[in-house]
Amino acid sequence: MLALVIVPLPVLAATNDIRYENYTAGEDDTVDVHDSSWIAQTFTTNESFELDKIRLKLSVKSSPGVFTGSIRTTNATGYPNGIDITSCEVPCESIGETLAWHTGDLDNIVLAANTTYAFIGRAVANSTAGEKYEVAQDGSSAAYAGGSEFTSTDGGYTWVEDTDDDFLFELWGTPVIEVKTAAVYQSYYADGDWLITASYKNVYEPYYPVDDPQSHFLMQLLCGGTVLAQTNVPQWGYKPVGIYMSADAVLSLSWGSAYIIRMIGLDAPYSSASYTLTAADWKGSDLLVLDSWCIATARGMEEYYDETFVELTSEKGEVLNEEAGVMFDTGIPGLATQRGETLFQVSTSGIPYEEGEWTASITGSTNEWYTQFGPDISTLVNETADLVDSDGKTLLIIGLLGIYMVAAVIMIANGLNAGAFAVLAPFLMFGYVAKILPWPAIGVSLAILVMLAMRQLWWKST
Repeated sequence: MLALVIVPLPVLAATNDIRYENYTAGEDDTVDVHDSSWIAQTFTTNESFELDKIRLKLSVKSSPGVFTGSIRTTNATGYPNGIDITSCEVPCESIGETLAWHTGDLDNIVLAANTTYAFIGRAVANSTAGEKYEVAQDGSSAAYAGGSEFTSTDGGYTWVEDTDDDFLFELWGTPVIEVKTAAVYQSYYADGDWLITASYKNVYEPYYPVDDPQSHFLMQLLCGGTVLAQTNVPQWGYKPVGIYMSADAVLSLSWGSAYIIRMIGLDAPYSSASYTLTAADWKGSDLLVLDSWCIATARGMEEYYDETFVELTSEKGEVLNEEAGVMFDTGIPGLATQRGETLFQVSTSGIPYEEGEWTASITGSTNEWYTQFGPDISTLVNETADLVDSDGKTLLIIGLLGIYMVAAVIMIANGLNAGAFAVLAPFLMFGYVAKILPWPAIGVSLAILVMLAMRQLWWKST
C-alpha cells in the first residue's frame, strides 16, 4: 500500500542503472493484451530508488498499436489504484513475434522504500484479439513474494488478482543518494588551505523536495571512520557542494591521500553514499582547473535536468549562466567572490556570498543571513528582491533601516527619547546578529538617533 508521497523528477537521462525489483524465473505461459484487456503486476520495494526503466518479455501478433507500460500506486488491499504516475510507450514495430525482453524508458520518478506499487501493461483501444501483445508469465509457481499478477477486461476499471501467477519483469534505476565526483584544490582563499568539492545527487524521500536538506544531510571528509571536516548539504537534486578547510586545519593531513567523501543522514533511518578520492582528484592550486570542474559538473546537471547551465561567451569562453551561478555559489563557499570574474556569466542575486575569515576546521554551515532566516524566508526575500533588480541582503538592509527611521522619528517626536533608545538599539543589534547590518551602518543609525533626540530636546527648550 502506498504510504509516502511520490515525487516526479525533472530528469530525462540516467546512467549506470541498477536492477532493483525483478522476477525472471519460471516462464511457462503468456497473457494476451489488447483493447480493454490489460495486465498488471504489483511489486514491493526493498529500498527507495529512482526508477527510469521497465523491462518486460513481450511478443506481438499483427499490429495492435503501441504498447504502454506505466506505474501506479496500490490501494489498501494491494490492488492497482489511481492514475499513471509515470509511463512509457514501445511501438509494436520494435517487438517481434518471438518472446524477448524489451525496455521502456520511463519519466524518472522516486519510489519509496517498503511500498507496494503496480506496473500496468496495455495496448491501444479497439485493437482486436488477433491484434495483440503476449506478455510472459510464470503461470504455476508464483514464486515472487513482493506482489501478484492482475488482469482487467474493462481497461483497468476493475482488476482480478491471480495469486498463483506472476509476470516476468525487471525495474531499473539509480540510487536516490550518490556522490558522483569529487576534487581537492589548494590555496583557494589563502595559502595552504583546501577546498574539497563534490557533485552529488540527493532526492531522498519523504524529505525531498519539501524539507530543508540542511536539516537532514551532511557532506563529510573522512579518514577511515574519523570525520575531518563537514558541511550541511545545501540543496536537493543533482548539485555541487564544497567543504573549506583552513591552512591550520590541514596541517596534520596528507595531500593526495585516499580520504573518503561521504554524504550521510543526520538520523539513523537515512541512507548514505561515499566516494573515495583518487590521485587524479587532487588538483593543486591552479584554480582554472576548479573552473573546468565546475563547467564539467554543470554539463552533467544539464543532462540530468534537460536545462542549459553553461553559456559560451566571447569574453570568457564557457561560463555558468545565472541559474547555475546561484546553485554553484550556494553549494561552494566563496565561489562567486573567488572565481566570479572567470567562471560566472553574471553576478548572482540568489544567495550572495560575502568574503570573511574562515578559521574553523569544520564548516557546519555558511555563516550568512540566509542561513539565519532559513530557506523558505530567504527564498521569498530573494524572489522579492529580483522584482526590483536587487539582491536579498540589500532589500533587507533597506527595509530594516526604513522601519528604524520611521520608528525613531515617531517615538522621538512624541517625547519618547529613552524609549527610542531602549527599543531601537536592540533592533539594530538584531540586524547585526542576523548578518544583515554591518557595524558602520549600526554606528550611523545610532548617531542619527542621538541627533534626533538632541534636536527634540533643543526644540522643547526654545
